[in-house]
Amino acid sequence: MVNRLLSEDINALTQDGDREVGSAGHTNARNYLVDRLSSLGLEPYASSAYELPYSADGLDFTNIVALIPGTDRDLPPLLLGAHYDTCGSLPGADDNAAAVAILLGAAESLQRGNRERSVVISFFDAEEPPYFLQSSMGSIRFYKDQMTGPVHTAVIMDLVGHD
Repeated sequence: MVNRLLSEDINALTQDGDREVGSAGHTNARNYLVDRLSSLGLEPYASSAYELPYSADGLDFTNIVALIPGTDRDLPPLLLGAHYDTCGSLPGADDNAAAVAILLGAAESLQRGNRERSVVISFFDAEEPPYFLQSSMGSIRFYKDQMTGPVHTAVIMDLVGHD
């Protein structure tokens, strides 16, 4: 069952040929992720929506962030993350649709159980060049502008399907 869902997520994310920022595939991936988080019943992280838009260098970007609440909301949460954009016009199954699919699978599993610590599920935008290590990089914007408090631990997945 899990392998089937991973394959479905990877296929859905790569079907448009690329997820380069600004492309139709990028927009479709963002919409797909929002729909998947909603179907899993996760809470939006910091607002009434999963999408946390931001602007940098005159361009608009969107991090997608959800919360799986724990029983003790006073404990800093665990953060699990992956980026949903891709480099150039590549479909990006390895970089980074596989990590996104694994993160969705982890969110689904975590949603079913009880845990003391909350878990933040983050899909970052604009992680590939020319945005890498720039003010537009999604993980930088999340850390500097969108986090609502400290996190206990962050696990960021990239190239998880790479051999």
